[in-house]
Amino acid sequence: MATLTASQPNVTMTDYQPVDCNTHSEYEAAIVRQRKMRVNWTDASGQSCIDILRPVDLLTRQHEEFMLAETHDHKIIEIRLDYINKAETL
Repeated sequence: MATLTASQPNVTMTDYQPVDCNTHSEYEAAIVRQRKMRVNWTDASGQSCIDILRPVDLLTRQHEEFMLAETHDHKIIEIRLDYINKAETL
């Protein structure tokens, strides 16, 4: 395992905790099958949120993974995967 030092360019330390492979696979399956999910997550301000969403993509940015999801009113939101407390495919 490599040790990160301040001299390494373009490396950002983050508190991101990767999700397990089974959970990641559930998100991918919902995307491919265009299934909605009931998602409980904590937003960036620390507020608990629950909504029925349609996941549309997963992306990685600066060593963190995110779900892009469509809300009931067709807005696209971004949720960091380790902020998801529970997700259930409907």
